[in-house]
Amino acid sequence: MKPYYVVPVVIITSGNVKDKIGLNELRGWRVGTVTGYAVEEYLIENNANRFHLIGVNSVPEGLRKVSSGEIDAFVENLGITSYYIEKEGIPNLRIAGDVGYKYAVTIGVSRKYPLLASSVDKALNSISRDELDDIINKWISSGINRWLDLSTVRALKVISLFILLLISGLIIITIFLKRKLNRELDHLRHVKSRLSEKSELLQLITEVTPIGAWDFNPVKGTGYLEDQWYIMFGYEPIHMEIKLDEMDNYICPDDLESSRNELMNYVRSGGKGLYESKLRIRNSEGKYCWVLARGRAVEWDANGIPKRVIGMHINIHDLITAEENLKISEERFRSLFMRSPIPLANVTVDGKILEVNEGLTKFLGYTLDDIPDLDHLWPVIYPDAEYREKVLSDWGNLIRQVIAGNTDIEQKRNEYRIRCKDGTDRVTVIFTNIISGTILLGFLDITDRRRAEEEKHHLQEQLFQSQRLESMGILAGGIAHDFNNMLGIIIGYAELAMTELTSGNSLYDYFEQILDAARKSANLTRQLLTFARSQSTSPELFNMNELIDSMLKMLQRLIGENIKLSWSPSSNPCMVEIDRSQFEQILMNLCVNSKDAIRDVGKISIHTEEIFFDETYSLSHSESAPGHYILLSISDTGCGMDAKTKKHIFDPFFTTKGQGKGTGLGLSTVYGIIKQNMGFINVYSEPGKGSVFNIYIPRFSGESKGALLNTDDDIPKGRGEVILIVEDDPAHLSMITRMLGNLGYSVVSANSPASAIKIMKENNEIDMFITDVIMPEMNGGDLAARLLEIRPSVKYFFMSGYTPDIYLDNELLEEGAAILQKPFSLRNIAQKIRKMLD
Repeated sequence: MKPYYVVPVVIITSGNVKDKIGLNELRGWRVGTVTGYAVEEYLIENNANRFHLIGVNSVPEGLRKVSSGEIDAFVENLGITSYYIEKEGIPNLRIAGDVGYKYAVTIGVSRKYPLLASSVDKALNSISRDELDDIINKWISSGINRWLDLSTVRALKVISLFILLLISGLIIITIFLKRKLNRELDHLRHVKSRLSEKSELLQLITEVTPIGAWDFNPVKGTGYLEDQWYIMFGYEPIHMEIKLDEMDNYICPDDLESSRNELMNYVRSGGKGLYESKLRIRNSEGKYCWVLARGRAVEWDANGIPKRVIGMHINIHDLITAEENLKISEERFRSLFMRSPIPLANVTVDGKILEVNEGLTKFLGYTLDDIPDLDHLWPVIYPDAEYREKVLSDWGNLIRQVIAGNTDIEQKRNEYRIRCKDGTDRVTVIFTNIISGTILLGFLDITDRRRAEEEKHHLQEQLFQSQRLESMGILAGGIAHDFNNMLGIIIGYAELAMTELTSGNSLYDYFEQILDAARKSANLTRQLLTFARSQSTSPELFNMNELIDSMLKMLQRLIGENIKLSWSPSSNPCMVEIDRSQFEQILMNLCVNSKDAIRDVGKISIHTEEIFFDETYSLSHSESAPGHYILLSISDTGCGMDAKTKKHIFDPFFTTKGQGKGTGLGLSTVYGIIKQNMGFINVYSEPGKGSVFNIYIPRFSGESKGALLNTDDDIPKGRGEVILIVEDDPAHLSMITRMLGNLGYSVVSANSPASAIKIMKENNEIDMFITDVIMPEMNGGDLAARLLEIRPSVKYFFMSGYTPDIYLDNELLEEGAAILQKPFSLRNIAQKIRKMLD
């Protein structure tokens, strides 16, 4: 509301000051003012160090200090000073001038009573300007030279009375208008209630929704933007009308023409219905925000052209951005869906297949035309009815959970076997995801992985079998070593005893039986050593076909007349390099094994051929290495074996024959010989369908390195040569000493490496030394090196009850060293010594 009068701020002095003064005349004066009021701030700003400003707590206090001379002047507005001078009755005061600062007096009215404000304005406006000036000049004088005498006081009272009457009149008017308003609002109360509810709702919407209201006059080309409009876009509000052309500065240039045309078309159409447009508005940061403009024409001119359109701009930038991102996301998803190498299908809850990608078409061989829904899909990929029922049960559970809103199944995966269109079976992991109420099915082919896992399991079984047999071979080799030591003593002393007896002596026969039993026991240890792949051998180069051909008659007698022996040799020579006796053992053991598997009449077939295995085969068969092999296949029509029996057939002492009918070393010996010669064996057998043993021995492809030992039956004698025997076992040392003495050698014995070194240094007549390999203090290889340093030309060889792999793998001896394997006979050691000396 406009002010109804203006009160000046004046300078009050004592009656002694007669001149008209202003702020410039107060230089050096003590000037009082109420602390904390606006007048104080004004004086501080305009002091410029001219006067001393003294704060007081109230207007009466300041007036008294001026009257008593404590301060030179007091500055306050004329209305307040007049009131307190009259109320307090303070004498000796004079208005000496003003400071150029005025208070504008207005009447405030609550917003709740908008009609009251209008009534007050009308009441004040009914008083003319001249009448109001007369009243102010009469009752609130600002004369500079006028004393505040009794008449002035009365005038001030009249002014106060005027103000009181004016306020009373306003109150009366307010009561009258309020009664009138109440009468008018009675019949509009239900409308007011509805408007109030809508107003509250609109207020709430405005607070929580980014909305900016506008009011446009298309005829005049002007408009008004609410404060919220400016605030929404980060601008300072402008409380004035703007030209509609100025709105173009806020609109994105790309949207300017279309938005202008849409508004003009709405105006030209007569403003019927709702105006709506999408455009971008530039905010205070220079960024454009998408808004939805919605409005409606509310006033028209005489020609029916809208002259007032009100509406709002709704910030929909986040919504538009989300829609664009969703569109991009959907396009990206579709692109990934179609191009994904993983077979995918999008399926509705009711079983309709919306889409399949190229990966699924290639994988299954079916198109969407072939399988429009799951009812067509299930029977073709799950032809087995029982298995299909299981899958359908799982699918039904999944659908029920989807309908129930269970989101925990979004990553559910199941593994199934499916049938492709070409008839092949594949193992897949089918995973599901819930996407916008539809189900995304993915088929991850794990067939190769399953095969690899099965092959891995098979290889692990082979490895475990190989490790188990390897461990048993090590055990067998250790047993053979200890047994050999005992057999060596038995054989040696039995032979020594027999040399001192005649053949007709009864003791000679006893020793001959002892020697025969010891030799049979030695054969058992050889079989153990063969299984352990540690038996010393004499490889020979021969044609496998020729050797088998030469053994056929003997093999036929071995298996009996009731069993037919079939021989099918390879057309090419099957050259192998292997110990001949070992190969004969393989052939005879397998034929005997087949014979025992045939209960009545039957057939044993022997077949040879050349085979090549590449790296691919070797990767899936850990026991083989790439290369050329000679296959020896022996099959029978016997009873066959189950899987459990087949797992143990190569174990030493394992046998399915009755007690006393087998030692259980036949197949273990075959296994050891084959492994010792870098070959491998495969067995195929089922109960009632016979057995097939396929032995693969490397085909010979180089020069033969085999050599046959001297098989002369005569026992060569010594010629008085001096031989040093080094053995830490006293029983063996004593036996060998006697054996060599009987052969005509001069024997020097040593029970330790240190003793042997000492003897070699002291005896210059030693022609040969024979040393054990494994001994305390020093092994045989190191001892030989020390003895050769003393006597470089001396002959020597080693003897050992351990298997060759022990001392070769541990580098105790060099490869090719001359070794006599324990136990040995008198003939063995005699021939070895002569061969080395001669």
